[in-house]
Amino acid sequence: MEGWWCGEKYRPQAKSSWVFQMSDYFNLAVEEDIKQNYLKAIEFYERAILDRDKRTEIYINLSFLYWIIGSKFYFRDYHKIPDKIVSSFIYNYEKTIENGLSLHPDSLEMIFWQKYFFHRLYFDDLSYDDVMDMMNKSKEKSLIPYFLLYLFDNEKYKTEKDSLLVECNKLKTAKNLYIISILSTKTTSSIKS
Repeated sequence: MEGWWCGEKYRPQAKSSWVFQMSDYFNLAVEEDIKQNYLKAIEFYERAILDRDKRTEIYINLSFLYWIIGSKFYFRDYHKIPDKIVSSFIYNYEKTIENGLSLHPDSLEMIFWQKYFFHRLYFDDLSYDDVMDMMNKSKEKSLIPYFLLYLFDNEKYKTEKDSLLVECNKLKTAKNLYIISILSTKTTSSIKS
């Protein structure tokens, strides 16, 4: 069985093992991310970047881990990540996403996460119109912004939400688990823009 994940081809090799057509460090990073060994995953994502692997997924997954570990106490506490080592993580997410955008300025997913992280950290506005505008301007397509659009209008974006859940369940990295947790929350009303 073959499929697609974030633009990269993959093949399941065994029940819990994936063979990617990517750098070895990225393979190891994704495996550790799925196992929820997040500090080890960070180490391998960083090594992949040092190994000059320029895939968008490296920058997205690494910046996501920096952001969630650096800004979410409940996440650090649950995964027993010592506070003393995370002091720079909140700043590293921004640098990582900016470096990724310098290589991939048209990456809709990266543009979305940059705005989303800032929105969640600093309560900056990120409206329905903002998300639609970034999607309309982007040359690339991604299901990722639909997790937020779904919160604005859960009836209109149900199909995209369901497709995104299927994709996220294929590869349960921290980023995908976060999206699953948001989309799996029972919502009875939509956010008003």
